Amino acid sequence: MNVIPKIVKYPEKGSPCSIASNWVIGAPSALKKYALMLHADLKDILGLELKFNNSKTSEAIKLKLNTKACSEAESFNIAFYENSIELIGHDEQGLFYAIQTLKQVLLTHGNNIAACSIHSIKGYSWRGMHLDVSRHFFPIPYLKKLIDLMALFRLNRFHWHLTDDQGWRIESKKFPLLHKIGSCRDEEGYREPQYYTQEEIKDFVAYAEERFVEVIPEIDMPGHTQSVLAAYPNLSCTGEPTQTWTKWGVSEDVLCMGRDSTYEFVEELLNEVIPLFKSKYFHIGGDECPDTAWQSCPHCQKKKDELGLHDFRALQHQFTNFLSEVLKKHDKIMIGWDEITEGQLPDNTVVMAWRGNAGKAAVNAISQGKNVIFTPNSSYYLDWRQSDKEGEPGGFGVTDLKKVFQYDPQEIIKIEELQYTHNSTKSDLKLYFDINKCTDYFLGIQVNLWTERIHNEKELKYMLFPRLLALAEQADSRSTNKDYIEFSKRAEIIMEKVLNHYL
Repeated sequence: MNVIPKIVKYPEKGSPCSIASNWVIGAPSALKKYALMLHADLKDILGLELKFNNSKTSEAIKLKLNTKACSEAESFNIAFYENSIELIGHDEQGLFYAIQTLKQVLLTHGNNIAACSIHSIKGYSWRGMHLDVSRHFFPIPYLKKLIDLMALFRLNRFHWHLTDDQGWRIESKKFPLLHKIGSCRDEEGYREPQYYTQEEIKDFVAYAEERFVEVIPEIDMPGHTQSVLAAYPNLSCTGEPTQTWTKWGVSEDVLCMGRDSTYEFVEELLNEVIPLFKSKYFHIGGDECPDTAWQSCPHCQKKKDELGLHDFRALQHQFTNFLSEVLKKHDKIMIGWDEITEGQLPDNTVVMAWRGNAGKAAVNAISQGKNVIFTPNSSYYLDWRQSDKEGEPGGFGVTDLKKVFQYDPQEIIKIEELQYTHNSTKSDLKLYFDINKCTDYFLGIQVNLWTERIHNEKELKYMLFPRLLALAEQADSRSTNKDYIEFSKRAEIIMEKVLNHYL
């Protein structure tokens, strides 16, 4: 069937299924909100307004929960008969995904479906998409459209990159200069504040939750913080005034690791921001942090000596542990980019492995018993060009649809295993590699979209699709689907008949 992610299909005996205006939607009262969702979808796609009736009439679309028919969490079955359709979920999330799949079936196959049953395939627990709104801002109504599309393709984690050198996007009532100054920059002639109010954030989080998408915020620290220093320059090593950065790249203006006031500010800020988000995860960044300012800072030198640290980079690892302790107070699990693996990781830590093919960083994390999300820049960064054609938008290298589709974390770990086998003793290998045990640490996979070169919704759509479809396919099949030709044909149909309907 032309749906993404791929499902398992079994033919059934009988005539084709065609939903008619005399059909009804049957669901117990506990599932009323899903019946209402389906009612709206059928009106949108087929122009039919079906009545609700939970009697045992045959001509119906029936919504059910059944943990025996669907044995795993989030799983679902759909059965198409001549006079009825059954949507069965293991749980409410599974039923929701059944509705999303039915929408794709109706859009790609029309209202004449051969008798069959279809079943979901178990995927990774983390099926993610990242969006940077710091470099260029995107309003909440558009972000809600993206959440709808994520849900349609069973993606369940929205990584919201809210702060960076080029912009701070969260309203802070405790430190209001963050959004009043940090959200403005002299770029493209636009200097008005662009940020999300706390009420907008709460509303967006709730909207995503209704669609089984968990919103994970990222506040990048201690680097990528020039927008913070533009608002509060006393948090830098020099204390000198600066501006929200107008360049792309990595600023050397970072938080001072030697001043106690930095730690006090960060903890107060996190105490304010964390309650806005329901996710058990909180991303602290930790990537690409130059230590140039620290090396010439008397406060950082003193802090390093007091703690008996061997170099200035160790100051960052100490700060990472401080952040971990703050998050623990809020019962949050800390996520950081893979630079944090260069030091001893705190207990409640998940690593996003992003550099290169992500293999080395994944091994470093797993060797410390930490879970990993694979998000390699060489395969999953959607700000990279989609082809080598002249004029193709994007930067850096080329990440085409096939490259996204073919990336497989298990294959990457096997490559790392071979390298360690060649360079290490057997005792070393016991520490790093038991291939079956390694996969226990795989939370999942995620694409990242950075927006230095993306100014509007049209450009963002072009960079997301169809590559996001490849991520959705592999996230829900654990990379077991190797038939790129078959997938690419389905993706082409989805682009034409599904995405053109919703975007």
